[in-house]
Amino acid sequence: MPTDEYDDDDRPRRPRDSRDDEEDRPARRRRDDADDYDDAPRSGGGGKPHRGVMILVFGILSLICCPVIFGLLAVFMGQADLKEMDAGRMDSSGRGLTKAGVIIGIIGVGLWIVWLILRFTVFAGKNMMG
Repeated sequence: MPTDEYDDDDRPRRPRDSRDDEEDRPARRRRDDADDYDDAPRSGGGGKPHRGVMILVFGILSLICCPVIFGLLAVFMGQADLKEMDAGRMDSSGRGLTKAGVIIGIIGVGLWIVWLILRFTVFAGKNMMG
């Protein structure tokens, strides 16, 4: 019976595993530059960064104060950004925020217009009666 230098050792042996031949086997998945972590937008498709958060904040501010300024900014900037996203020149990951900001801005401006109409009709009605 042939003996080699390890037969005298009483240590338990680890069974041979496929990981022993790492350099012989191909990688499980291809590695490319897209696997690295970076600040580039993933789902948006690239382009200029979106301004969805700012447009949403303008829309919310249109409900709280200065509906003419903030509401119109939210609506016009949001519509321009949505066109840019549709054309592929802007990151489309902020589409939901932008749409929400536009809708809230429209609501803010609409409520302001209703308030103006009610104010002047009620004010005009009081002046005509007395």
